[in-house]
Amino acid sequence: MASPQPTSLRGATTPVIILFTLTVLGIFALLAFPISNGLFSAILLQASQRKIGAESSPYDTTLTGWNWLDALLDGFTVFFYDLVDGSRADMSLLMIPFSGSAVGIWILGMIESRRKGNKDRIPAFFTTMASLGQILGLGIVSPLFYALSLIERNSSWRGSDYDVAPEVFYTTPISIVIGMALPWAIAALPAPSVLSINQKVNMVRLWEIFPITTYLVQRALDPLAKRFLGSTRQAGGRGNGAMHRVYGIGLLWSTASYWYFLSMVFSASVLPFIFKPEIAEAWSLGHMCQLRNPFALGSPLPSVSQGQLWFVQWDFWLISVACFVWALAVRLELLEDSARYSKAKIIVGGLMSALILGPVGAAVVLIWRRDTLVHENNHRRKIV
Repeated sequence: MASPQPTSLRGATTPVIILFTLTVLGIFALLAFPISNGLFSAILLQASQRKIGAESSPYDTTLTGWNWLDALLDGFTVFFYDLVDGSRADMSLLMIPFSGSAVGIWILGMIESRRKGNKDRIPAFFTTMASLGQILGLGIVSPLFYALSLIERNSSWRGSDYDVAPEVFYTTPISIVIGMALPWAIAALPAPSVLSINQKVNMVRLWEIFPITTYLVQRALDPLAKRFLGSTRQAGGRGNGAMHRVYGIGLLWSTASYWYFLSMVFSASVLPFIFKPEIAEAWSLGHMCQLRNPFALGSPLPSVSQGQLWFVQWDFWLISVACFVWALAVRLELLEDSARYSKAKIIVGGLMSALILGPVGAAVVLIWRRDTLVHENNHRRKIV
């Protein structure tokens, strides 16, 4: 097989334009629209009444002791609490592909942030981006982050620029489980039957800051993993297998959750009689997959729960599509055959993968294939 040919990302104007367009769309869908229809005001009002969840349960709102800051933070807590409340069938189903895709996105982001060629560059600030996204909306921040990453990455990488410290492939999945998945799983437990309301609220608060906790867990585990792996030679021998495992985990989580979501929506739409009427209606194709027009500013808000669903639907698709566009652009920098044929093959293959595996699953496959080519190319050079 011919060696993969590096190409410059300097001409990657189309992906950048798409990502900036998604950013603008995110500003309308996740900021202007919910402000204009009163969603954010309604959530802040509920928080000011010290009520949370579908049952409007009272809870301890004291966190920092500063009333103005606690009031603002409680608005976020009320919003995130409703995502794992479990009382709404539509939100509960949507959170499955959302959470599964988050695993794939975080695996890609955490690995890219540790590449040698990304040191002190925009991709290295993935945790900062994710933390801002928790406040402003990841559907706004992540497309902008990916666009700026592509603009900054305006020249071809060579050899060691792709290198990642071997321990990163070991600590990344463990960090995601401890920092992201575990708080989410505990926060999703029912209250007050399993957790008290205040315990659930505190777990939701911990889940809100998962970008930071995941980062801190990884940094704490890195020295232990490095010591466990031993010498650089030993680590290098294991690194390739670890790379395949971690990308496999990202692909499994993002794709399995995407397939489950589609299967439930398809079943509820085609075979509604196998579900309770309210479940069939909540999981129908029109309700779960039809995005609300974000430019219809000032549209009446049917309910807070409906407004939250619109928000999360847009957030999910904006984040997922942005990740796919970025991954496709990065994958196109490494061509295996003649430029025109290879680009067309990668683009068509990527789009087909996005339909079958979901946007994030396809993004994982694209970066996985890129890294595999880099390893194969480096191996051939060592032999020669």
